[in-house]
Amino acid sequence: MTLGGTWNFSYVLSGVPVERLALCQATAYLAQNNIISSAKRHRILLLSDIVSETAMNEQPVARRRAVFFDRDGVINEDLGYVSQPEQFRFMPGAPDAIRWLNKHGWLAIVVTNQSGIGRGWYTEEDFLRLTRWIDQRLAELGAHLDATYYCPHHPTEAQGPYRIECQCRKPAPGMILRAIAEWNIDPARSLLIGNKQHDLLAAVAAGVRGLLFQGGNLLEFVVRACEEAAANDSALQV
Repeated sequence: MTLGGTWNFSYVLSGVPVERLALCQATAYLAQNNIISSAKRHRILLLSDIVSETAMNEQPVARRRAVFFDRDGVINEDLGYVSQPEQFRFMPGAPDAIRWLNKHGWLAIVVTNQSGIGRGWYTEEDFLRLTRWIDQRLAELGAHLDATYYCPHHPTEAQGPYRIECQCRKPAPGMILRAIAEWNIDPARSLLIGNKQHDLLAAVAAGVRGLLFQGGNLLEFVVRACEEAAANDSALQV
């Protein structure tokens, strides 16, 4: 065992400091063989206790707020299996809504069922190409989506490997849960905006508040929803 460098004082579930036990054994050997003094061994173990206690007392990284969006019918007009830029039209206020979220510290994340891929109507590369095009259009307007998650599957209508009962197709919560894990999101302080019942069911399954969007200006809808959520957070903290 090398005593130089950075030591990692991790703990197993039982609470036993495994690395510290090894350190105790190593320093005892060194002291017994007169490689280090007993006083120096004591200082090493004392330092390990201080480092370990500091690590255990560190505050966890604050979990983030997010707004999850269904895509078709919320971000863009739902013209039926949109897969090409010429089919894509932003809903009124959509870029402004995303820019507002960016400015106010909310993550903006799309979670979208795309069974048109599995049905063979367009490819995953078609979808990814359109997603890059959307990102470029938003960037030109001073906004950005933090991530886009999609499910290409369908349990009965898809072809080949896409024809499965998956955990990502809404109303299953898989896409939302993956985003929560990858982006350190607090589901209790986050929202999902969708235009169909399966969006809301997925939100409930993931522990996120779901809101039904039935058209109109998305910026106004998002600002109202986020301000209400912030007010509820403040009331709970009183």
